[in-house]
Amino acid sequence: MPRKEAWALLQAWREIYCAPVPTAAGIRIIGGTGGYSWHTFSYDHFPHLTGRQALWEYFAQSASELLVLPERSSAAALCYSNDVPLDFSHLNLDLYVAPSDFAWTMVFTHEGELCGPYFSRAKWGERRVSRD
Repeated sequence: MPRKEAWALLQAWREIYCAPVPTAAGIRIIGGTGGYSWHTFSYDHFPHLTGRQALWEYFAQSASELLVLPERSSAAALCYSNDVPLDFSHLNLDLYVAPSDFAWTMVFTHEGELCGPYFSRAKWGERRVSRD
């Protein structure tokens, strides 16, 4: 997938899952300078499951067509189809996996089991009030 397309898709992901993250001068503050988007979960800004519960929920999803978006542009983004979602936890990369409508997401982090993985649904954040 071209980098511009991957960046735009990750921005769309952030519009949903990072919406409750506080902002300063219009910029979302996630984990301080150079923070990762998955800190929306690790700092409890967005409802989520973590660890084994997250994996169980993730593997219960339909994998008809999924986006795999890296946090940093040095890794390749892709779209894949498979009967079941793939486990990316062994890669030690920050990867955001979701269907194209972003109804749910699974996040694998470079931290391994120390932080994450995280599973969430967009609708879980609908009742949260933005802290902007």
